[in-house]
Amino acid sequence: MNPFNRRGNSTGDSETSTNPSPRAVGESYLSALAAKDFNALGHIFLPEVRFRGLVPSSEQYGATASEAVGLLRDWFGDKDTIEIVQSAIDLVDNVLSIRYRLMVHDSQDGWQVIEQHAYCELREGMIAEMRLICSGFHPDPNYSKELGLNSRQSPQPRLGGTVFYNAGSKGCAEGPLDEIARLMRQLDSGQTLEIHATDPSVAGDLPAWCHLSGNEFVKSEADNYLIRRI
Repeated sequence: MNPFNRRGNSTGDSETSTNPSPRAVGESYLSALAAKDFNALGHIFLPEVRFRGLVPSSEQYGATASEAVGLLRDWFGDKDTIEIVQSAIDLVDNVLSIRYRLMVHDSQDGWQVIEQHAYCELREGMIAEMRLICSGFHPDPNYSKELGLNSRQSPQPRLGGTVFYNAGSKGCAEGPLDEIARLMRQLDSGQTLEIHATDPSVAGDLPAWCHLSGNEFVKSEADNYLIRRI
């Protein structure tokens, strides 16, 4: 059983006239982190946010949005690639849960895997408190082999999608559909998501998922697929 699978729509997708839903806050956080958009991360936290991070070597604290973002920048700012492998957004009573596994790369350490789980209390549609548990960075030299790459290469978009997502060697049954669904919800109608996936089952499973979810499968070329939000 995959502990990262979402359980229904428990976070709710409704929004008030002024504040984003908890799910939207979680998705904005994940997207900004993967893009290393630290300015956008600063706008997700309240200015007086209480941040506590439990990492393998210590506990780290921030009492302002800039301090919280500074800690995230310390952890991820030197990475040239950040890929979300698995993610889940949920509510535990009124606490927002954001769980994610990342593959990260830099020239010194190569590919590494890291998992983090953040519990967030929201106020006015922003994160007022974050309690984050971190696994630390762990080497994964086989990741580039799974992707069919050498350590200096990354899959490249070729179909002109609005957003690009690398699913690597995982088939749709192994988790990427959660991330594909999350990315599609962030797109406007008519925008496209380009997916790189080397598992041959994706060629059949992705069109079927598009049909069931009300999206459009546009085309494929080799290991790249283009789908459009309707």
